Amino acid sequence: MDTKQLRHVMPKNAQDAEAARDLLALGADALAPVVPEMLRHLKHHDSPVSAEFCAFFAEHGERYVEHVLVVLSRATLPEVKHAILATVLPAWSRDSVARC
Repeated sequence: MDTKQLRHVMPKNAQDAEAARDLLALGADALAPVVPEMLRHLKHHDSPVSAEFCAFFAEHGERYVEHVLVVLSRATLPEVKHAILATVLPAWSRDSVARC
């Protein structure tokens, strides 16, 4: 799937958990083009989409550490940073966390 097709599968809102699960079913390698958009969905920390994406990034996110570093280096998006620090990074290896 190309980036445009992946964007059509992205959840339409923070409650669209079914679309999130459909997107994640494509596999971690296929999602690389939309990882930055997926990280932005973490801003709705108490939503079903955020929960699905946090679980994904906890399990598969180390391969996208560079994208996570970009988010963590920004002065904005405190909700996304909180989700990453509280939910995602605790599941990562020591080496990946040290990079952050």
